[in-house]
Amino acid sequence: MSMSEASNPLLHHFASNSAPNSVEIATIRKEIDQYNIAIEKLQRELRNLEAGRQRYEGLLSPQRRKPLPIELLGEVFAFVIYPLFRELDEIDDMVGYDVGRARNALVDLCLVCRAWRDAAYATPPLWSRLDMYWDSLHVEKVSQWFNHSRGASKSLLIYSSDWYQGLLQDHLITLEKLLTETLFLDRLDLYMINGSGDEEALLQRLANLLNSANDSKPAPPAWHSLTSFALQLSGTYAEISDVVIPTFPHLRTLHLRLPGFDDDDPWDESDQHSVPFNISRDLLERLTSLTLSRCDWECCTVLALLRCCIRVETLTVSFSSGWRVEASLLAARGLSPNGVLLPSVRSLRLANLSRERNKILRFLRTPSLVELDLTFSLFDEEGGYDDPDDPEYRYPNLESLESNIMSLVKNSTDRAVDLRHLRLRTLFISASSLASILINLPSVTHLTLDEVWFDSTLFKQLEAAGTRCLPRLEVLELFNVPPCFHIPDLHAFVASRKSFGDPDVAGMEGTAGLKEMTMTVIPPSRDPGLGLRPADNVLRQHYNLTLNVGYARSRQG
Repeated sequence: MSMSEASNPLLHHFASNSAPNSVEIATIRKEIDQYNIAIEKLQRELRNLEAGRQRYEGLLSPQRRKPLPIELLGEVFAFVIYPLFRELDEIDDMVGYDVGRARNALVDLCLVCRAWRDAAYATPPLWSRLDMYWDSLHVEKVSQWFNHSRGASKSLLIYSSDWYQGLLQDHLITLEKLLTETLFLDRLDLYMINGSGDEEALLQRLANLLNSANDSKPAPPAWHSLTSFALQLSGTYAEISDVVIPTFPHLRTLHLRLPGFDDDDPWDESDQHSVPFNISRDLLERLTSLTLSRCDWECCTVLALLRCCIRVETLTVSFSSGWRVEASLLAARGLSPNGVLLPSVRSLRLANLSRERNKILRFLRTPSLVELDLTFSLFDEEGGYDDPDDPEYRYPNLESLESNIMSLVKNSTDRAVDLRHLRLRTLFISASSLASILINLPSVTHLTLDEVWFDSTLFKQLEAAGTRCLPRLEVLELFNVPPCFHIPDLHAFVASRKSFGDPDVAGMEGTAGLKEMTMTVIPPSRDPGLGLRPADNVLRQHYNLTLNVGYARSRQG
């Protein structure tokens, strides 16, 4: 390849620091090029050898000698895909988010090998949901995707890709064809950005399409299979006539996210028996799940809607701002001053509550309530933000919140409800107020505090309350616990649970003691490892507790 050492005119340069001349430089570069060519040739040969070896190793793979049943492999794939579906469902604002993650992950699995592709095709539920943007909506592609789902329940969710993407005529033409000629869906979610001008006309066209299900003549086939429907409009300029909720014959789940309206309130209070948006009363009476997102309607409008939901078991309401609710106002609008009875509600989830204005809890009567989930606005009444790091900061006493929660769980009927799971999120509250709430909820077996900020004496107060405080507690979850949290107080509280439970004492049979605890602590700025590891060891070894402990990052950080 290169010149021999004896005849090499450059040999003397290797033994000295002399600089090569222009002719020698050209020779050196030629030598380097020859070396590069030889190296590339050897690298290609090495890659070919490695590829050949990999092919033969594949013949010895356990999958080839004893392959997993495709049913089992399909279940493994489900553990990959289903969490991505749940992640999509939990995101409140989809603009800017990649809604195709689950779809792309499934396609990638199919590209690994023929066996994986066959397993994916043999698992219809993996293909039962399709999340896509309006611009990607295509009849043939959607139909081809759902063909793999065969008899599984099908869900189609369509989103706007950005804040500037309004509804286009082509979108509605495609949707009409899908729903009237092609698909039998179980779930349909429509997310749209509405604006003014032509977009209002298109929104009205969508309303007319949906309204066709209310006509006396037979409805399109797709309507007959729908059990879940979501209509989410973001933006302004909406009119009440743009909102049409068809009377789907099998609908059980309804999700509405509607903007403010330029015209009148969506409830005609002059007719006290009417329903907002003229939604069919029969439809509301059949629902088992209802979600109202970012709701900025008048409180009476919401209550007028809820009074028809006699079979709803899961109720979720996300407020756009705090409400002022008074019994006199309800009476003036023809509603019961005692609020509305929701006899079947087992899970009540209220989001973006104002910690100062949460009187709505007094006007929801839920005798079957099992799970209560309250998420609070991070801003106070004046729009300010709590700063626990301020030396003069004091956690607020929230007597009104305590009173309203007690009203919900104790005044729903003549007896207190059997509340089992309480979840509080994003709340700044004094330890005394929070302790008072928990002490008055003896039926709770599962307590979740997620980014609930309180002063450090909370668990000392709970321990001092003895058996009066959460005597049936089995699962305790503390997420994003503030840095001021005092670990030894938690030790003492857990230790106090060991004395609970006596099968020979009436009323104490169910107090078997704390069984499981999960805790994430916001690390302090100094010595973040201090205190957590000892807590981990002590609680596991001495109290036989299923324990998950770790550090978290504050949303404020």
